[in-house]
Amino acid sequence: MARILGIDLGAWAVKVAVLDGSFGRYRLQEVHSRRVPSAAAQAPTLGERIETLRVLLQEEELSGVSAAAVAWPADMASVRVVELPFDERAKIERTLPFEVENHVPFEIDEMVLAHRVLARRDGGCRVLVGLVAREGVRGRLEALKTVGVDPRSMAVDADLMAAVADGGAGAVAVLDLGHSRSLVTLVREGSAHDFRALHCGGQQLDQHLRAAFGFDAETAEAWRRATPIKAGADTAVPVEAGWEDDDQTVTRDLPGGNDQPLRPKVRAPDPASVARVLREGLIELVGELRTTLISFEDRHGVEIDEILLTGGLAAHSGMSSLLTHELGVPVRFLAQPGPLQGRDDGAAFSLAVALARRASGEAGVACLELRQGELAHHSALQVLQSLAAYGAAAAGFFIIAMAVVAISQQRTLSSQIAEVEGKITAEVAATFPDADPKQLEDPSMAVAIMQEGTLGTAQKVEALKASLRGEPPSLTLLKELSEAMPAAGEAVIDVRELTLSETAISIKADTDGYEQAAKIEASLQAIPRFKGATKGDEKKRGEKVQFTISIPLGDEPDAGEEG
Repeated sequence: MARILGIDLGAWAVKVAVLDGSFGRYRLQEVHSRRVPSAAAQAPTLGERIETLRVLLQEEELSGVSAAAVAWPADMASVRVVELPFDERAKIERTLPFEVENHVPFEIDEMVLAHRVLARRDGGCRVLVGLVAREGVRGRLEALKTVGVDPRSMAVDADLMAAVADGGAGAVAVLDLGHSRSLVTLVREGSAHDFRALHCGGQQLDQHLRAAFGFDAETAEAWRRATPIKAGADTAVPVEAGWEDDDQTVTRDLPGGNDQPLRPKVRAPDPASVARVLREGLIELVGELRTTLISFEDRHGVEIDEILLTGGLAAHSGMSSLLTHELGVPVRFLAQPGPLQGRDDGAAFSLAVALARRASGEAGVACLELRQGELAHHSALQVLQSLAAYGAAAAGFFIIAMAVVAISQQRTLSSQIAEVEGKITAEVAATFPDADPKQLEDPSMAVAIMQEGTLGTAQKVEALKASLRGEPPSLTLLKELSEAMPAAGEAVIDVRELTLSETAISIKADTDGYEQAAKIEASLQAIPRFKGATKGDEKKRGEKVQFTISIPLGDEPDAGEEG
C-alpha cells in the first residue's frame, strides 16, 4: 500500500501528514510533529529544520515513501497579478517573462517563474505570477535529498490554502495563524486569487509578554497558551515593576503546574493583565489583516463573506471571537479531516495535509509549482516522452537529408554527379555499417538502402507517437478497476499481485477481514464489465485475510444499443 507524505517545514515545528491507499484512492492515516530546537531570539535555520525532519522520519519509520511534497514560504516569493490582452497558452508563456521583468528589480533568468490563469474574459486574461530565486529552490531540494526526500512537488504555501478551504461559491479568506508569521489567502470558486504573508504570530505575542513581565521564553509561551482572550476589552496594560526588597526571589504557579522563578524587579502578573498584553500584541496582526482584506476586495472587486481560521495559533481560546469583533466579518474554524477532528492541535496540520494531497495526485486546485524546467521532478513517463521527441527529431533529420540529396541530384551538372554519388555511398556506409559493401558500389542501391532505413525509422516513430496518443487500453482498464473498488473508508485492499490480459484480470490481495473481502467482490460485481468477478482462496494470515479475485473480460457493451 502506497504512503504519501506532506512535509511542512515550520518555524516552530516540523509537521508531517501521511496518506495511504492504493488504486489512486488515499486517506489521511496519521500526522506527526516535532519541535525545532533553536535559539529563542532567532528563527531556526533551514539546516535545523532539515535535521529535525531527519529525526522525525527515523523515529516514526517513514522512509521508503511513494511520493512527497514540500512548500515554499510565501514571504520568500514575489507575487503579482498581470493583465494580458490575449489568453492563448503559448502566447502567455512567451510574453510573461518580458512583462514581469519591467516590474521586478532582479534578473529574470535567475528566477523560477510560475504562473496560472485566474480568469479569462473578452479575449484577454488575468494571470497570477510568482517569482522565486532559482538557487534558493535548488538549495532546498539538495538539503531534502540529504534526508532521502525528493519531493514530487514544491508549491507556494499560501497558494495551497485553497486546497483545504471549505467555503461556498463566494469569496472567503483563509487565515493560517502560525508561530512566526500568518498567511492570508483570498479564495474564489475553489481557487486562490491572491495571498500575502504577515509577519505576526505566536512568537510576537510571546515577545510582548516578555517585554511586559520579564518572562523567559518558556514562561511567556506557557502564559500565552493558558490565557484566554476576550473581545472588546480595554487594551491598557498597567504593569507594575520593582520589588520592595531587591534581593527577594519568589515563585509563582504557572499553567501546567510548573513553579518557575520570576525575574527580579518584576511583579508577578495576574491572568487579566496577561490577557490585556495579549490583546495589545494582537493590534498589529488585526491592523495588517484588516488592510490586507480591504486590499483584496479593492483589487479583485469582491466582498469577502467570511474568514476560515486555521494554524497553530488559531486554537487560542477567544481568538475567533476577537477577530469577528475587530474585523466585522464572520470567522469560523476550518473543517478538519477525520483523524484531526477533536484534536487541540488539529488546525496546525492544515498545510501538511494540503501538501500530502498534492503529492498524491488527487484532483484539486492549481498551484504555483516551482519544480519545473531543470528543477522538475523526473518520472518514467517524462523520460519516455523525451525519447519520443528525440526519435521524431532523428527521423526528421534523415528525411530532410534525403530531400536535399534528391534536389541536389536534379540541379547539379553531370560532371558533379559522380562526386555526389561517392559522398552518398560514404554516408550510407557510415550510417548503415551492416549494409553489404557490394550493394554500396551502386549509388542507386545506396540511396535505396538509406530510403529503406529512413522509412523504417519513421514508422517506428509514428508507432511510438501513436502509443503515447490518448490513454492506453491497459491504463483505461486499470482506471475502471480503481473506480469499481469500494471507497477507502469502507474496505481496505492491499494488492500484492495484479495481472491484466485481454481476456481476464487476476488480483491477489490482503484485506482486514472476510466481510471486507465480500464487500470488494460485491463492489466489483456491481459494474457491468466486472459482473463476473469471483472471489476465492481466502486464507487467514495473522490479522489479514489473503484472497484472490478473478474477473473474465468480454466485449464492452455498445452504448448505442438498447438494453
